[in-house]
Amino acid sequence: MEDVQEFTCSVCRYFKRIVDPTDEELGIVSGECRRSAPRPLVGSKREDPIRFVDWPIVPGHDWCGDGEERGVELTDEEVAMLDKGYPLAALHSVTQRKLTK
Repeated sequence: MEDVQEFTCSVCRYFKRIVDPTDEELGIVSGECRRSAPRPLVGSKREDPIRFVDWPIVPGHDWCGDGEERGVELTDEEVAMLDKGYPLAALHSVTQRKLTK
């Protein structure tokens, strides 16, 4: 029996989506995994080496053991609820937003 993972790269806090029009037409989501420092790459198209860095490109439906769920960004209204001393109202609002996505 295959193990089904609900937590995927596309919802990970370290996933930076790459917008590619061709991929979007096909319904493919991909991005850079920013879990660790970028890998240094050295190439030479001329006499002097060109130095740059690269993060691994991963499909959004993939997963690993190091991923972490993204934090929730609060709306201005939810911040105001917290400021006024209504943490449960703010939590309810965040929960409702997550359920409707």
